[in-house]
Formats: sequence, structure tokens, C-alpha cells
Amino acid sequence: MMRRRRVGATAPASRLVLSAVSMGVVLLAALLIAAVLIAAAPGAAASPVVATEPGDRAQVIERYRSVLEPLLRIPTGFSGNVAGCDPGTISQANADATLAAVNYVRGLAQLPPVVLNPRRSAEAQASALIMAANGSLTHAPEKDARCWTKAGYDGASHGNLSLGWSDPPAAVPQSTGPRAVLGYMEDPGASNDFAGHRRWLLWQGLAEIGTGDTDVSNTIVVIPEDFAAHRGTAWVPWPSAGAFPRELEPSGRWSLSYPNADFSRARIKMTGPDGTSIKVRVNPIRSGYADNTIVWEAALPSSYRSAPDVDYPVTVTVSGVRLPGGKVVKRTWTTTLVRATSGPSLRARPGGLEAVLVRR
Repeated sequence: MMRRRRVGATAPASRLVLSAVSMGVVLLAALLIAAVLIAAAPGAAASPVVATEPGDRAQVIERYRSVLEPLLRIPTGFSGNVAGCDPGTISQANADATLAAVNYVRGLAQLPPVVLNPRRSAEAQASALIMAANGSLTHAPEKDARCWTKAGYDGASHGNLSLGWSDPPAAVPQSTGPRAVLGYMEDPGASNDFAGHRRWLLWQGLAEIGTGDTDVSNTIVVIPEDFAAHRGTAWVPWPSAGAFPRELEPSGRWSLSYPNADFSRARIKMTGPDGTSIKVRVNPIRSGYADNTIVWEAALPSSYRSAPDVDYPVTVTVSGVRLPGGKVVKRTWTTTLVRATSGPSLRARPGGLEAVLVRR
């Protein structure tokens, strides 16, 4: 089933539209192209961002200011023309910034960095053009769509997609790859209650990405044709354990991932700094988006929001998780939300969000 916006409609400037690709779409694409491992292309560059030490408050604040905030100011450098179906290119600075933003969030989660693959970036650029030209998102653009190309189809069927942005602060360009990364990590809206975009960016099998932008759209290719071959053994919570920038707290939508874990009977308990229970609502479990994940809505209390300069530790326990082999375990960690920016946040939160979910 495919749900999509009306072709030809323009995404309102006050909305951010995201779409996370499911493994079902990748399986379809794999029938069309050879399922082979994509080796990192010559010239592919890794971001210098490395993992942040868990619990290191000073390092978390320093890296937010010195790494992430500058990335949000870099324009796309889009050289194409949507009306003329010219995909153009983006600046190398923007491509590098998008990679650095992905590696920044992966570093917070204690995951290894990834590299850019030039061929996948060309597919992502062609995909971003299709989304902008048609004013809608789909992981399977039809051949009669404006600006359709095979490269664009391949990028769309293997990537996270975004279209449209809320009005940002004056210092922030309207649409950039790094801002798309933050939108994917927040994953707001009822249609994204499974946090599919976040799961792909935090996937333990992720080794390389491709990225492309127009002035209003972004595609980040995240899925290799042989995605089933990539497995990991780490627990990945978001927000991550230890000190965590409160500017990146995903509006109460928290998650925990583990490869092939069964979260269907899991229970979640959250407590604030004084031991007071935080209300939790677990979202429906959905597979097919990177590692198996449980996603829940945390009703952080007014005391958290009314004191933005005060560190706010939250202890989380997820119990009743069944691992491959049948063992049932629980995980407990503490995330301390800290103010990381020294001034007004440069993050422009989405005014709204929709996801196009394709199932086969």
C-alpha cells in the first residue's frame, strides 16, 4: 500500500515532510538491480567526527557548539534547476556537512562513522530533484513523474526523504542536509511513530551514505542492496545514555534498538531526577526499518521545560525484551538532558511532518 501527497502539489513552507523507506521497497529494488555489496568508492571521505564519551558532559556541550552548530549554517550550494529537470549538484561543503551531521548523531550513540559514496550521492541528488519537482514524496516514483530517472528511482527506493521546512532562524539556510538529519532524528508526527528515519541513521550495518539536496528537498541514501548481511550486537537508545543535548531531545519520542530483538512484550519505566514516574505510551511495533526497535512517547513534566538551564537526568528501564535464542533481558540507563547551546538554538523544528510508507 502506498500513501502519497497529490502529485504536483507544493509542500507548504510551514511543513516538513519526511519518508522512511522500508525493507519491502528495498527488496523490490533488489529484483531490479544486482544484489551486490557496494564497496566504498574511490575518493569517498569519512567525517572526522568520532564517538562522544558517554556521560562526558563537557565534551557533549563542546561538540554541539563546535561541530553541529556550524554545520547548520552551511547552504546547499544547489546548482540545478527544478523547473528544467536539471539535478545539478550540491557544494562539497554541504555534502561534507551532511556526512558530519550523520556521524555526529552516530557518535552520540557510540556508533562508528560512515563515509560518502559518490555514486549513491548522485542517486540521492536525482531523487531530491524528483521530490521537489512533484511536490510529494514516494519511494517508488512512477516513470510518468516529472524529472523521473532511473538514478532518482534508485535513490528514492533506498533512502530517507524530506520535503519542506518550517521557517528557520535568520542565520540558518532554508533547507540543508544537516537540518534534514535533525528532522530525521526527531521523526515527529503520527505517521512516523515507528521512527523509521532515525533507525536507518542509527543502523549498526550502516557503512556509507549518499546525500543530495535541492533548495526544498533532501534524500539520504542509507540502504545497500545487501542490507540483510549487516548485523550488530549493540543496544542503541535515543536519546543516548549519559549527557545528551536537550536541544536534540526528540519531543518525547524515545527509542531503543537491538538487532532481531522481540520487543512485543517489553515494558518501559521512566523516572525523573526526584524519582517521580514519567508517563509513557508505547507505540505500535513495526519491523522492516533497520534494526528492531521499540518507540515510545515520554510525557516529560513541566519541571523539565520550565528550567532549561538545569541538567535533567532521566532513568529508563526496558524489561521483557526477548533476544534471539529466547533469553529475556532488561536494560537500564540514565540520560541526562543538558543545555548545549550558549545562545538561541539554530535548530528549526518541523512545523509538521508526514511519512510515505510503502509496503509490498
